[in-house]
Amino acid sequence: MQAEIARRKEVSRPNTCGSVFSSKIVCGDCGGYYGPKVWNSNRPNRKIIWRCNDKYKHELHCQTPHITEEEIRVQFVEAFNRLLGMKEQVIADCRLARESLRDCSSLEQEIADLRKEQEKVAELARIAILEYVSVAEGGVDALQEEYLAKHDALAQQIVQLESECRRRVEKCDLIAKFIRTLAKQETVIDAFDERLFVAVVDHAAVNRNGSMTFLLIDGSRYCQGEFAISRHSTNELSHLR
Repeated sequence: MQAEIARRKEVSRPNTCGSVFSSKIVCGDCGGYYGPKVWNSNRPNRKIIWRCNDKYKHELHCQTPHITEEEIRVQFVEAFNRLLGMKEQVIADCRLARESLRDCSSLEQEIADLRKEQEKVAELARIAILEYVSVAEGGVDALQEEYLAKHDALAQQIVQLESECRRRVEKCDLIAKFIRTLAKQETVIDAFDERLFVAVVDHAAVNRNGSMTFLLIDGSRYCQGEFAISRHSTNELSHLR
């Protein structure tokens, strides 16, 4: 659950409506998030639909349709049951993916090398200041700026690599939960299960024909009866939404 909370903090639109579908459903046209809209709010036939929040913000309006929560539930049940039929293969692939994701040794070595380079730059800056201490005021400014810019550039690289390490750890946790959830489920489901949806779905895109493409935590994709088992690289897995 902590990994899911962290994921929602990273997306551009916060989860304000409290729905399990918030920040999970996206537009197949523009990639924007779907949000809940109330139709006929003061009438007996009041209902909530989900529609692309950016549908009319572009010159070419998104052609994806609105969708009801019941339609999302039905399509998820179909996708999950299809996944369950291949769970042994999926679990095996997930375990291999986790092994790759957990190995951050190359990233850690790169971070260590960058930190050493930072130390060298800092030392060069110190020496430069000492050498130019007798120079007229302002004579060392340009050199200081050069070293400062290089130091900052190295710091930014380190931040990015550390962030990548954290993403890999978070992804490992999500995949571990995905494996546990799938392993425990022995029979197909006949009704929507919120717990399963959160555990296995990274996000789902609404297509123009109203069908949904589910991208699962392990990188697998499902749409209209077709399942594509994940064969993603470690880098691609670590950058899923």
